[in-house]
Amino acid sequence: MKKILLYFFGICCVISSVVGFIQYGILNGFTCLIIGVVLISLARQPSDPAAVDSPEAVQPQSQPQRTKTITFDVAGVTFNNESGRLRSRQTILKKISFCDPPFDSGYAARLERYLYNDEPAYYVYVNDYIVGNVPKGFIPYLEKNAGRPYIVEYFKVHGGGKKKYYGAEMRIKYTDIEGEE
Repeated sequence: MKKILLYFFGICCVISSVVGFIQYGILNGFTCLIIGVVLISLARQPSDPAAVDSPEAVQPQSQPQRTKTITFDVAGVTFNNESGRLRSRQTILKKISFCDPPFDSGYAARLERYLYNDEPAYYVYVNDYIVGNVPKGFIPYLEKNAGRPYIVEYFKVHGGGKKKYYGAEMRIKYTDIEGEE
């Protein structure tokens, strides 16, 4: 849609430059012509700067890496932490949602494994604060894929407001190893 508008306004400016030359003088006509050419050239550029050919994009990898993702709602967001400067997980999520300090300059989410009643469990950390846990249903899945490198694609806070709790959703992307599910 953006390209269509750029083409439309570009062509209109080029056409109106003719009227500008005739009725309003050379300067007005020339200005309309330049604006029209710039708009058309902007419309012709690729919308994705990464789509421009680069040496990395041209050379295919010998074995493309496959990835898998898991998405889950963070559990335990209404509990309080046992220690730390900010104990209320709801307060931490609220600060993340409103970009209040210490989250005003960004944040990074990660997982940390621990044992709970001699069973594996995972904390969800944002910067150095525990905001919840991975739900119990996802623990076997994480244990099976524990050796794979992963990145947190996103961590989103939702909810809040009058008498509503804050919650969070997290998506993890990890490298898929051939032949395994």
